[in-house]
Amino acid sequence: MHGLLLAATALTVMFSGSLWEGAYEEAGSLIEALAIAIAQPGRLARGLPFALSVLAILGAHEMGHYLACRRHGIRATLPYFIPGPPPFGTFGAVIRIRGRIPDRRALLDVAAAGPLAGFCVALPLTGIGLLCARPIPPSLAEGGVEFGSPLVSAALERLLYGGADLAVGSVYLAGWFGMLVTSLNLFPAGQLDGGHAVYALSASLHRRMAWTTIAALFAFVVVRTILDRALSAYTLWCVILILMRDRHPRLSDEIVTLDPRRRLVAWLLLAVFLLSFIPVPIRW
Repeated sequence: MHGLLLAATALTVMFSGSLWEGAYEEAGSLIEALAIAIAQPGRLARGLPFALSVLAILGAHEMGHYLACRRHGIRATLPYFIPGPPPFGTFGAVIRIRGRIPDRRALLDVAAAGPLAGFCVALPLTGIGLLCARPIPPSLAEGGVEFGSPLVSAALERLLYGGADLAVGSVYLAGWFGMLVTSLNLFPAGQLDGGHAVYALSASLHRRMAWTTIAALFAFVVVRTILDRALSAYTLWCVILILMRDRHPRLSDEIVTLDPRRRLVAWLLLAVFLLSFIPVPIRW
């Protein structure tokens, strides 16, 4: 099952990457592009850099969780990759933790390993994508799809190009997708990676942070919707956080506290969240 899902996801992500690279510019619709890809599978090769980049980010993230589980003797499955439609060709990847997490230290290790590993892959890919980007006049940037920059990418763009509008390739888009996945997982609510990390610090802090995060994101969605005169891209995520709320399973041992090194890792996760956060992910 793991191999089949990985193969299916590789195909859907490669097809999405070939779309970004213009392999089917003559196609009038997505269905026609798919028919061309089936008839001429060689065109899919143009999506290979995007596919390898996305799979590397997702694989690093989930294998981080998996190896941390193995280290602490927690039963867990290998990653399940989830194929999906364009524009990115995947809904991500997950592992199933079948055993109970023993204590706060194990919980933080498992929670932190995924986003830190994924970020370490997404960051250099984003940098490579920016080095390969090219500035374009503002007039050419109007009317297309505009991807908002992660905060770390925005700083690099200003350093390299002075904040000019950029035409980017599929490798940057893969890094962008990795940054988005990382930041969404680090929201401190429910059983997201960020929620696990905060619960490892304190169960009461997890409860407070979950509701504070929901309130802050709801306010953010309202403000962005008013300013942009369009529904914020974070609207669905706000609904998901409301459904998750402050729910979190109890640990086998709730007494063991975090050592100073793990508390430093928790602060590192906050820094990664801020660096990877995308205030306005996409504009049409």
